[in-house]
Amino acid sequence: MYQEAKLHYEQQGFCFSPIIYDEESIARAIKHQDLVISGRYETGVAPRSPFDSAEATRGQIVKIDSSHRADLTIREFVSNSNLGKWAAAITGAQAVQIWAVQLLVKPGLGANESKVGWHQDRNYWGPWEEDSELFTAWVPLTDVEEDCGPMVYISGSHKWGFLNQGNFFDTTHGSFQDTIQIPDDSDFAAIPVLLNAGQVAFHHKLTFHGSHPNTSGRPRRSFAIHMRTERSWPKKGEQSVYTADLTDHDMNPVIYGTELPF
Repeated sequence: MYQEAKLHYEQQGFCFSPIIYDEESIARAIKHQDLVISGRYETGVAPRSPFDSAEATRGQIVKIDSSHRADLTIREFVSNSNLGKWAAAITGAQAVQIWAVQLLVKPGLGANESKVGWHQDRNYWGPWEEDSELFTAWVPLTDVEEDCGPMVYISGSHKWGFLNQGNFFDTTHGSFQDTIQIPDDSDFAAIPVLLNAGQVAFHHKLTFHGSHPNTSGRPRRSFAIHMRTERSWPKKGEQSVYTADLTDHDMNPVIYGTELPF
């Protein structure tokens, strides 16, 4: 099972786990998402980007950075040991650390504002050295079907290298698909991420991805958990909230192994 997922990750730039979160832990996570969204922080520490109610009014994605700083239940959820085992298995890592967490709720209003433009995560991860091994685990808390505005991966795009193209905030998927400069022998194969609640989608830092509007009438809830392995190095002398506290394992939990470079 692990080996098949690892091969898919290496060849396609993404892979999926089976369900690794039970219904009870998912229900708790949903409840505590709502607590953080409403501004109730059980740790007394605010997330790095508190909720802006205007976003929901416009139909945009609710995106709260570092919600695990504010809530112990969310911190426990993202620190799941099975998540760490899967992350290590697909990368072959000896250690895996979380360095950022995003709480995401896509309203079911069908608004174009809830689209996410094609992008490579590496485009936004400047504090890390170029050859660092970085990747994302996306964990849906609700079933993701075609009408839920699923994330979409471009299969094999992690092999194109860092193109410095695309824009998370650009919702015109078609125009970008027409203009992106990809290798001549490559195809633009878009694969929707249709998962059950509690499964995990892993993707490489260079895998192009985006998402469609949620037209289901119900919110699509998830966490995006950004991870690193022992084969990663923060840039020396560069100040960043994402790399400044890597030795703080409460805020940046090591979920597999122990030894990482700092």
